[in-house]
Amino acid sequence: FSSHVEAFPPPQLQSLRGRTHKHARTHAMAAAAAASSSRLHVVSLGNHGCGVHCVAMAPGGRLVAVGLTDGNVVLWDAAANQRRAMLKGRVTSVFAMAFSPDGRTLAVCATEILVRLWDVTSGAPLAVLAGHSHWVRSVAFCPSGDWLATASCDNTVRVWVRSAAQPQPAIDSGDFLEAEPSSSSSSAQSSSSSGAGGWQTMLTLEGHTRFARCVAFAPDGSALASGAEDGTVRLW
Repeated sequence: FSSHVEAFPPPQLQSLRGRTHKHARTHAMAAAAAASSSRLHVVSLGNHGCGVHCVAMAPGGRLVAVGLTDGNVVLWDAAANQRRAMLKGRVTSVFAMAFSPDGRTLAVCATEILVRLWDVTSGAPLAVLAGHSHWVRSVAFCPSGDWLATASCDNTVRVWVRSAAQPQPAIDSGDFLEAEPSSSSSSAQSSSSSGAGGWQTMLTLEGHTRFARCVAFAPDGSALASGAEDGTVRLW
């Protein structure tokens, strides 16, 4: 992996002439934002030989998770502009990722029926959530971090609850890590509806008639939205 900085020319505000007031104001706001951030770090995959399928940014913006089409996840330290860790997967592609609100845990779903939780400080696997019968396509933490929603191609949405507090170390600069996921029988604990591993299924939401693709919590955690290939969005 490598990184470089690209500079962008200042926006041309003259192009706003002739637009309606509403559109002019919108473009002016976009131009102001671009002017205030005219330099961008570009992370290059180099000869890694795969593409980027998804990204997630930790609260505070320091740590960026990059999900690759080879099943691996790169943790990039945006402040230090260097790779923090490589979480090595055993699948072909990462579908989606989500950081917990405290930025210490990363939930990853990929071309498998499991959801893997990682400690982003140590790169160690925390838990493997098992319960879906088809690929999991989306993950989302609630604002408190105690619930995790997952959407699956088995047409269901599950809400997982953390059954006990799991203290974790604060994030620091760290060294590069190479972490391997563990199978459900190894040191990474496997969570199912029975509640092993500190997480258990609290709700299984049914109603979608085709693959559930995406989930999102309301900012106050009072509701959950899910979308599916059946053309519906359901509010729970």
